[in-house]
Amino acid sequence: MTQRLTLSALALAAALAGCAATTPPASSDAAPAAATAGHEERIRARSAAFWEARQRNDVAASYQFTSPSYRKVNDQERFRNHYAGVPVVVGREVERITCDDPPQRCVVKLGLKVAPPMAPGLVATVYSDETWILEEGEWWVFRP
Repeated sequence: MTQRLTLSALALAAALAGCAATTPPASSDAAPAAATAGHEERIRARSAAFWEARQRNDVAASYQFTSPSYRKVNDQERFRNHYAGVPVVVGREVERITCDDPPQRCVVKLGLKVAPPMAPGLVATVYSDETWILEEGEWWVFRP
């Protein structure tokens, strides 16, 4: 019985070793793909928080999503003058995220549901590209 168990164990070990030897090595693209997916999830979350702040017309919170380099030359009041206003966006959906390789700049294609105040009851979807840049280890919404 012991000899039969030993032979069975050896046969199993040989079969497993054979399977391991025939399994192709993992693609070297797997690590960059995983890194890109991580960036995309981070951008998706930051974009959602940015738009939640914009929908509340919270200029201070929205401004905090702009890059440090933008904030060095544009104060919050200038940001408000250019990008704040009546919150007409009532919903948003990320259509896709496309990143450079390596990811330093990503473009989020958004479907924005808008309800213009001059047309009560009308809700339309408009599409917009939102650029996010990697600066100082964080993703920031790009504003020229």
